[in-house]
Amino acid sequence: MQNPVAFLIIALMKTPNKNLIICCFALALSLTLASPVAAQSSVRRPANPGSLAEAGVYPDGVELLNWARSVNRMCGDERMGIAPLVSWHEDLALAALDHAADVVVNNVRGHQGSDGSSLMQRIRRYSPDFFMAGENIHFAGYSKYLAVSGWLRSPPHCSNIMNEGITHVGLAYARNPETNRLIWVLKIGTPRGNQPERVILPPYDVAPLRGRDVTVFISGSRVYNSYAHNLGRDLQFEGIDHELKVVFEDPVGIAIMQQFNITDIQQLTNIILVDNEVYEGAYTVRQLLDLMKAGDRLGMLVEG
Repeated sequence: MQNPVAFLIIALMKTPNKNLIICCFALALSLTLASPVAAQSSVRRPANPGSLAEAGVYPDGVELLNWARSVNRMCGDERMGIAPLVSWHEDLALAALDHAADVVVNNVRGHQGSDGSSLMQRIRRYSPDFFMAGENIHFAGYSKYLAVSGWLRSPPHCSNIMNEGITHVGLAYARNPETNRLIWVLKIGTPRGNQPERVILPPYDVAPLRGRDVTVFISGSRVYNSYAHNLGRDLQFEGIDHELKVVFEDPVGIAIMQQFNITDIQQLTNIILVDNEVYEGAYTVRQLLDLMKAGDRLGMLVEG
């Protein structure tokens, strides 16, 4: 048996506005050539996620990650091409959940668990199959969008997400009751054995949006919105000119709520205005283009 080869990268980033929350991200990429070992028959966790008021896995996060991988992007000075789509893996998600809880309960700051575990050891509590794995941590998150957006703005974390060699992901979160912030942990990896056919989404044509006014409405606390303006601006609609607005601070956003009888402002996190056409359910440029092509819009905003 050969010894594992491990690489550890710690990244610290600050928001563009010095007065905003300093957020730090951590990433580790671990490659091991060791033979598979049996998963532990009973999982020994340094912290129990069930003891937290808010913690869990987030399967829908795979859509965000596949969005990120479906466009060419620069990770620092490195140009990363469109990468194959990844699939959800519950074992990766459970390992991510363990570490998110450990971060909250035991004030962990990094990729070594409070019990001394490495990221690969945490994965092997649930599965012996992975020979390649990595981990991203977002310590100051208010939403999954800002976590992914922040990682994409950190070259090593971005490279981790865009790694064409990974096939599976797991995403989990835990809320810190003292700061009320969400800790997000992303596990990526590739298991041994037969792999599904790799699918790469074709590039999309943004021509239908050129020259048009596109507005993305967001909602949330004022702190969240300031953070979103700096880090989350391009997460969903990278590649097109668009304007980000806070729905309850904007008369157009209020008008949309009134006209379409929207009482829950959280619904407006995925309301897009293209000129005076109102679309619901688009979280990416590709989804918006599909809705436009199908003529599937919520309606036309009545000016007044």
